[in-house]
Amino acid sequence: MTRNQKIMIALLVVIGAAFLMNSYAQKKRKSSSDLIFQANSENISAFTISKADQSITLELADVWLIAGHDTLQVKDNIIQNFLDRTLAVRRGTVVSKNPDKWATYSVDDEAGTRLAVTDGKGEPAGTAIFGPSKSDFSRNYVRIGDDPNVYQTDIGIIFQLQPSPTYWGSKPAPPDTSVADS
Repeated sequence: MTRNQKIMIALLVVIGAAFLMNSYAQKKRKSSSDLIFQANSENISAFTISKADQSITLELADVWLIAGHDTLQVKDNIIQNFLDRTLAVRRGTVVSKNPDKWATYSVDDEAGTRLAVTDGKGEPAGTAIFGPSKSDFSRNYVRIGDDPNVYQTDIGIIFQLQPSPTYWGSKPAPPDTSVADS
């Protein structure tokens, strides 16, 4: 083997080693993108939204109902949009692993908005606490279940997590009592 061939082999080994080290480093930085709730919209029987001292539960009987507010009729477009977006939200990059920083990201019990989803069998399908991102309004922060990490979401849904009954429902229109003229 000539001296030039030995140099070329050594150079290829060095380049290959550098490539493998770079690939390994990139894998460590890659963010996961997992669904927060492990259910689809056809398999949800209830969900509860809580923030501070307000809470609301919506339940599916034959139609969606607001628990404790039988005078309100659920707005179908609001509920469908909520189910489509919320069940599709994914966690992204970890922004903090420190539970002392939960308040900074508004995902603690005092400032966060809690969402608990129940599947069609009455079993929990997931719980998460959401907080608004102060720098990127198209995303939120989230703490999932018992996981102490704070993640960034791939889409913003906090605007849909309203514990107000009038956001989810409205009073039905009164029946028409006028008699048609003959």
